[in-house]
Amino acid sequence: MNVDRMCALLSSTINERRSMMEQYGDDWPDKPNDLLQWLMEAAEGIEREPRALAARVLAVCFAAIHTFSMSFTHALYHLAAHPEYTKPLREEVEAIVAEYGWSKDSLQKMHKVDSFLKECQRLDSLISFLIERKALKDFTFFDGTFIPKGSHVSTSRVMVH
Repeated sequence: MNVDRMCALLSSTINERRSMMEQYGDDWPDKPNDLLQWLMEAAEGIEREPRALAARVLAVCFAAIHTFSMSFTHALYHLAAHPEYTKPLREEVEAIVAEYGWSKDSLQKMHKVDSFLKECQRLDSLISFLIERKALKDFTFFDGTFIPKGSHVSTSRVMVH
């Protein structure tokens, strides 16, 4: 989806909310508690324009989808590499779903699944692969490589270990 299309979809909602914000200030009955409202409240200057808000919503959605899909993919890789975890995870899910059904509350009771997913993210997140630093002063390595002050430098954690 492009920014113009998203803007067309959100414009009436943005205008309605802007009207409510002007009429009631920070609080009003049934005020939405969602991404668009948070962005509207934080925006200043040109960022308050519907097109800028639409672009921001698209950026957040892209980041969320990409992050989730990568996390889920890596969890599947870890599960395939460690099939011994399949049975205890499945048993936990089946027991909780049988007792509580599928809901946000039941998902919060799945402690083994939660721990497994968190460990997968710890092992495979972008942060786990890179060490990034900002040069606070000019620096020259022994081989003559020069890093000017203010530069960002990254290296692989995997290679260090």
